[in-house]
Amino acid sequence: MSVQDLPLEVWHKICFYACIDDGTTGLSLGQVSHYVRDASRFSHLHSAAVAGGYQLRRFADLLDALPAEHKRIQHLFITRPYDRLTKNPIMHVQVPTSLTGWVELYENTVYGRLHPNVELDAKRLLADAGWFGDTDTPPDFETTRVEGFWVALSRILKAAAPQLVTLTIDVGRIWPLLLSYSDDPCLEELTLVGAFIKNHDRLRSVQEKARMLPCLRRLHLIGCWRYFPAFLCRAPALTHLRFSEVDPIESRDKSLILTILALRLGHSMVLGQPLDGAYDSFPNLQLFIIGLSARAEPQREMYWVHFLKPTDIKLLPESPLGDLYTVKRAKKHWRERLVESHGCWRERERFSVRVHQASHRQGNGQHAQPPAWGRFLPIVGFAFLVLLHIHHWHRANK
Repeated sequence: MSVQDLPLEVWHKICFYACIDDGTTGLSLGQVSHYVRDASRFSHLHSAAVAGGYQLRRFADLLDALPAEHKRIQHLFITRPYDRLTKNPIMHVQVPTSLTGWVELYENTVYGRLHPNVELDAKRLLADAGWFGDTDTPPDFETTRVEGFWVALSRILKAAAPQLVTLTIDVGRIWPLLLSYSDDPCLEELTLVGAFIKNHDRLRSVQEKARMLPCLRRLHLIGCWRYFPAFLCRAPALTHLRFSEVDPIESRDKSLILTILALRLGHSMVLGQPLDGAYDSFPNLQLFIIGLSARAEPQREMYWVHFLKPTDIKLLPESPLGDLYTVKRAKKHWRERLVESHGCWRERERFSVRVHQASHRQGNGQHAQPPAWGRFLPIVGFAFLVLLHIHHWHRANK
């Protein structure tokens, strides 16, 4: 059988699966024959993983040069702008002989693409050529990177929005702007990594500015569950919700638990006031997962187990080694979702433990030894997934 004997639809599927690595497989397939290269054109840019501000700007320039019908991005993975280049840094710099060369030297310096041994030489060349204005002191490259990252990100999201299906993004405090300025009519799965919020007033302002995500079905907040109220009344089709890297030490006043109960009761102390529309915000919600951080203290986790005991909860060890949920792990799950696997939504029943009682008292009022499963917890690193099955919550409260 020759490659031409396979229908184009089959080759499209093959190329889609090949596009979830760094691009090497897709490039190799495109060199097999003219037929395969033509068949792979439909999958170009179908899935893209972009790391840092430099790659993001280059990718934005590429998209701007393409006609609209060729911007077929459906899956995006974007990491934060302040990660320095660690692979193959530039080892030598020389005086540029053209404007293009100067621009390239400036960008390589701003985005940390130079080896530390030659970075000072590059800054000196740029200062002597007047790239830093009237001062010889280099500007704050961190600010320049973040601003450039946001501009490039806005361009990419605008180009991808009409067909974007999954988005995993690690941009820290930049992310609330995504809800304010990005229309994503087809977005079905959103993962946000590593954001943090220090006060509730900012949370309210984000909630007011968030736009509708009519097709969003799966939402995963990693280390940023406090942004969750921003999605109330914005994602009516949501069926799966997960918080990862939740630190009980940071979750004062039981605010996380009250946020969960807001789905059922319609109010929460997370904002210090009722959450308007919380009762009907997620009528289709089926699964709610909470992953406590591996850094959490065992005593606090046992308290959570006791506090959540009245609800219909399963307790699952997230990782036998107590690993943190990092960007690397998020990317692994993003790739799994591209090939229609479970990704971060897998329920690992192999480690499941049913919670019947978190503690009990002896006749003299003293606490007895923790049950056997409690003594098992240190072995798995005290990182848990709390799964709430909410099939009947709304029906029971109507």
